[in-house]
Amino acid sequence: MKAIAALALTLLMSNTASAAYQMVYVGTIGSRPDQTPNFANVIEGESYQVTLVVDNGGNSLANQTWAADDLVSIRFEFNDARDVTFEQDVDPSYEEYFVDGTATTDESGNLTQFFSAVRAGGPSYQTVGLDDFVNDALWYLNGQNNILYADANANGGSYRPTVGDATGGVSIAASEWAVTVYPGSATPTPVPTLPLYGLVLLFGLLGMLGLRKLEK
Repeated sequence: MKAIAALALTLLMSNTASAAYQMVYVGTIGSRPDQTPNFANVIEGESYQVTLVVDNGGNSLANQTWAADDLVSIRFEFNDARDVTFEQDVDPSYEEYFVDGTATTDESGNLTQFFSAVRAGGPSYQTVGLDDFVNDALWYLNGQNNILYADANANGGSYRPTVGDATGGVSIAASEWAVTVYPGSATPTPVPTLPLYGLVLLFGLLGMLGLRKLEK
């Protein structure tokens, strides 16, 4: 009887909720002569941080793969003080949206590959200290383009102001990124569920428990 109850409890607990993870890159703010001016409050030569949040439904960092459908949100924090920020949920419907490749980890949870390129943006975002930001936003993680552009819609936008990375663009080298558990709430936590065969077995076990009680 105790064994049956223990098995039922194990089945109920077998599906754990997924966790979101964050990939973090720290670079140096730069500019390019062909992409001036930078945003007014972004200080060239100081550092900045990119935080890309991903969620593939997994609950471990080991041996994971994240693809385009797993991108959740992005956050840019500029200056050594991190007092100028841009944050946005990733919108796959945005016309500039593009993701190439995947990000993967090894059995120890270390990032072994980062996306070859990510491009997204859109009209919905939150900013602090970017008073000169103009719709739409456009950002790149590809090692080539500037980090973030304003007024970047496909209907004649000027693609400025902007801000660049001193090395030419946000690095896509896996060694330049750190992946950890995301401390915030990226997506609603799913309710643990059982597959159909598990439910059938569970109800069968509960039924057996009920019959045993009736017999006594």
